[in-house]
Amino acid sequence: MHLIIIEAIPYIYGARGAFGVLLITTKSRSKHERLSVKYTNNFAWRTPTKTPEQLPGWQQADINLQGVINQTKGSTAFYNVVGNMRVDATHVQKMKDYWDKYGYGDQFGREMNEAEFISFLKTSIANIAKYSAENSIHYICMDWRHIYELTSAARDIYPKMLNMVVWCKKNGGMGSFYRSQHELIFVFQNGKGSHVNNVELGKHGRYRTNVWHYAGVNSFGYEQKNLKMHPTVKPVELVRDAILDASKRGDIVLDAFLGSGTTLIAAEKAGRVCYGIEYEPLYIDTIIRRYHELTGNWAIHQSSQKSYEQLLQEKLEKNNE
Repeated sequence: MHLIIIEAIPYIYGARGAFGVLLITTKSRSKHERLSVKYTNNFAWRTPTKTPEQLPGWQQADINLQGVINQTKGSTAFYNVVGNMRVDATHVQKMKDYWDKYGYGDQFGREMNEAEFISFLKTSIANIAKYSAENSIHYICMDWRHIYELTSAARDIYPKMLNMVVWCKKNGGMGSFYRSQHELIFVFQNGKGSHVNNVELGKHGRYRTNVWHYAGVNSFGYEQKNLKMHPTVKPVELVRDAILDASKRGDIVLDAFLGSGTTLIAAEKAGRVCYGIEYEPLYIDTIIRRYHELTGNWAIHQSSQKSYEQLLQEKLEKNNE
């Protein structure tokens, strides 16, 4: 018997997914012999020969939802993705609407090439810099495979690169040749003047180097239930310390790729105001729930002035009609 399990692990924004392959082979045996199983270790390569065909995300979600409805004979019209993250018919429709609007179609799964990724980064960084305060500090996280693309995009936008931080995790993860145990954080200054510096080489009691030791996603404990669903999770304390290094109490902190909301939580704990941008509905729900767990406050929908809790209850009642 040969069992091949192929598992795709996508990187965000332009990195090809690494495909870990686990090959399990059983030793030939007679009817009464004990089964012996041997397996090879995981390995990965950056550019697979063919991107696997997959259903659109909304269709996968709909299949899961219909399975739950059929299994419970209609008594349950939702399922949980991670922890208390609920998916119902409204979420599936939102995902479908996004799919129809932005038309992934045959482009699903295709990564950006080098020129496209540089262009994407340059556009994103330029907009972030344009709407940021003069001399603000910008922390940009990037995989080591794309150092060239990031530095190429940032060269014409930022007058100064202040440093490069290495986030060193407790445990190594996936990797080819060497297991990955670090992530890179590039530190740029949006301007040429003086910037907020709450470190000053330890003058204010904050001893900080450019090697940061924080646990990775496998060691997050309680919050892991909320964070598994996002591919580039950062620990709250890492972001909070960065905020404390380069801003004053009450300052605005901008995260243009808010993801699961770590920057919002870190800013709240640091006494700053977070402005965030996120387009994925499930991530937005995660952000709202995490903020509620921390503060006890529900987000308010701007146009209706109703709380998230009220809107969720209305949707549940409508689905149960």
